[in-house]
Amino acid sequence: MWKLAAFYVHVEDPITLYVSGGNTIVTAFESGRYQVFGETLDLPIGNMLDMIARDLGIPHPGGPRIEQIAKKGKNYIPIPYIVKGMDLSFSGLYTFVANKIKSGLFTQEEKQNDLIYSLQETVFAMLSEVTERALAHTKKKMYCSLVESRQINDCRKCFHISVKNIKLNFQ
Repeated sequence: MWKLAAFYVHVEDPITLYVSGGNTIVTAFESGRYQVFGETLDLPIGNMLDMIARDLGIPHPGGPRIEQIAKKGKNYIPIPYIVKGMDLSFSGLYTFVANKIKSGLFTQEEKQNDLIYSLQETVFAMLSEVTERALAHTKKKMYCSLVESRQINDCRKCFHISVKNIKLNFQ
């Protein structure tokens, strides 16, 4: 994955943030070998978005519609922020959001928009933190974002999170 990122964007020695329906990892070549610096401990982002979309009655793939809903949100609702060292956990975020949806308190479109906006902001902050920690740890100056899943590609904000950003889209 690291070599693929470096090849496609013509950079040397990047940190790679790889986000897909089934994976969320931060990796790099360090100390003479490829290393994973952070990864999801449970749900990958794509799976979480699909599950939330299903809870909202949105058909698969849910990512593009989730992004549209988030753009309409204005008020941040505190959501669990789970970064353990350099690893990420999204199952608690999913449970929190799913319980809010099921509670019936978020049936109004405006409140749903705020909830999904808050989810997206929290996820991007978590990804930023882990990627920036990996950059600081390795003293590298660049990172690449590899996005494999079409649904995640629509979450454009994900690609504006650190020192220097190079975007790859696989469709």
